[in-house]
Amino acid sequence: MLPSKASKAWARAAEHPLTIVFVLALCVRLINLALLTGRDAFFAEQDAFGYWALGAALAKPDTFWPTLLSLTDRMPLYLLLLAGVQHAFGDLPRVVALVQAVIDAGTCTFIAALGALISPLTGLIAGVLAALSVTLVVFSTQMLTDSLFVFFFTLMLLAGARFLLRPTMGLALGAGLAGGLALATRPAVAVLLAAAVPIVFVLALVRRWNVGPALAAALLFALAAAAPIAPVLARNAVRYHSLDVTSQTGDYLALWIVPLVTERADGTPYQATFDRMDALYRQQAGTESNPFRRSAIASRLAWQEMARLPPAALAKAWLEGAVVNLTAPALLADPRMRALPKPSIYNTPALPAPAHPRPHRHGALPRARGRRLRHAGADVAVGGGLRWRRDRLFPPAQRARGHAQISLADRTGIDRARRDSAGVDGATPQTRCRRRLSLIPARRRSRRPDAAPRTIKRYLIRSRMLT
Repeated sequence: MLPSKASKAWARAAEHPLTIVFVLALCVRLINLALLTGRDAFFAEQDAFGYWALGAALAKPDTFWPTLLSLTDRMPLYLLLLAGVQHAFGDLPRVVALVQAVIDAGTCTFIAALGALISPLTGLIAGVLAALSVTLVVFSTQMLTDSLFVFFFTLMLLAGARFLLRPTMGLALGAGLAGGLALATRPAVAVLLAAAVPIVFVLALVRRWNVGPALAAALLFALAAAAPIAPVLARNAVRYHSLDVTSQTGDYLALWIVPLVTERADGTPYQATFDRMDALYRQQAGTESNPFRRSAIASRLAWQEMARLPPAALAKAWLEGAVVNLTAPALLADPRMRALPKPSIYNTPALPAPAHPRPHRHGALPRARGRRLRHAGADVAVGGGLRWRRDRLFPPAQRARGHAQISLADRTGIDRARRDSAGVDGATPQTRCRRRLSLIPARRRSRRPDAAPRTIKRYLIRSRMLT
């Protein structure tokens, strides 16, 4: 009896999937928003502070045009949204999060509509999964471009899917306009929009359109996509003599891609390559004030460096970043998770020794999730017994210098190091630390003992770190 009632309720909900999904998504986001306390909860990422400051400058009449004319490394649409909210309500990021909750609920509705092209039940399932997506829920509260960009991008996909099934001029116009608004939020979609123009033409021909109407549909898509960024392109051409969308390309290649690929190629720390490329860039740019010319100089330096690096290193860096960002739990980006008092093993206060510590064979440490205990910043959280043994084996002063990197599998070395740490011979702490490191096999140590501690990659900060 109960299964039949549940089936009927599910069938009724499947008849109106879009309404159900929108209400569910909005309720989930409003509940999450209500549970956030304090202003810092909306600024978990460093970029959020920059966006908020630019929005505040655009909200003031006397600084609106100077800021807008000099804004070459960011697309303006999301900043204008922040400026509008700040102009109307003042310095209240919670209001922006409320607006983004509605926008994000609309994104979930578009996802449900995409699934509904297959069947109403498929649309309902897809929409519910999107409504409960931790990634969408978490980033809908942050002062970042994610929510607005995904909204327009999903709308473009929906219009494009409908055009694929039954092409019309209106759908071509709608898909292009949605893509242009996504481009006005983030420039990364520009390549996809350029590739979509011939696809629209081919799809129209496949649907037995004549060449003239098919060409008109492709042209209409291109013009609609270019319309939202036309003022930006006009400003860049007149003021900076450039047809590029943003001046961000050079910094991205020289100070982001090259250090990552170099580290994968020969093990050079990220920060070392970053400092070297930044010094070269400043030396060659000199007093050049045009941001697009400076970007061209940085791009030229980046391609010169990339030509000397193996393609396998580039593929490895790209693949590693993609896997980490796609598989790392989005919950780690939540501000409440970042504020927990136990962000990692090395930032957790030491606990007192247990009254009856559990014996372990050969004096080895208990197994933990993860194979290594790394220097400060390692994203490993373990129980109190392991933290107590960690403090006995490597005192906090030595851990702060980043000397300790041991393998949980190296039981003999750990046992001997623990016996040596008693200091019965009167050795200084520095001497005992050197002895401990000498007991660890060379293959377990850092590849470059003289190098600075390995820098955590910027693309890992959002997805993996808890601090």
